[in-house]
Amino acid sequence: MGKSIRIRLYFCKVNGKTLYSLLTGSQEFVNRKLTSCRQALNFLLTENALLVIF
Repeated sequence: MGKSIRIRLYFCKVNGKTLYSLLTGSQEFVNRKLTSCRQALNFLLTENALLVIF
């Protein structure tokens, strides 16, 4: 394995108001991803979802 890939997992609620970082504790950084989370959840019907953000 010569390549390294950074993958961050975020836990989002469908209401789009809460976004938890599973690997980082920076709430400010997580809040920046909230918009992307909302867009991704537009087509999700589950109560919550795991998002992979690069």
